[in-house]
Amino acid sequence: MQSIEVDGEVHEPGSITVSPGPASEMLNNAGPIEAATHVTVVGRDGYRASIPVEILETGGVLGVDEGGVSLRVVDGATLCWNVKRVARIELSIGKLPDDVPEKPEH
Repeated sequence: MQSIEVDGEVHEPGSITVSPGPASEMLNNAGPIEAATHVTVVGRDGYRASIPVEILETGGVLGVDEGGVSLRVVDGATLCWNVKRVARIELSIGKLPDDVPEKPEH
């Protein structure tokens, strides 16, 4: 298991422990406020992907290995939502600026 930082529109910002499996478990542990609409996933390299909560709840899968936590969004609108070496998530009301292109090629 690995830990990541959680902040933004959550009841208690801080650190949570994540394990492999559905990203919905990570979201439940993060304690988002009801109005939160997006999760911005930040990699250790600074890469940011702002993903709608409902997409992450239904299609997000976490992997954990010696390299850290990774996120894969199954059947997501773009492969750019997949984030390696996740360091932090930030829940927000509305999409935050990210590194996903306006019109990704994949």
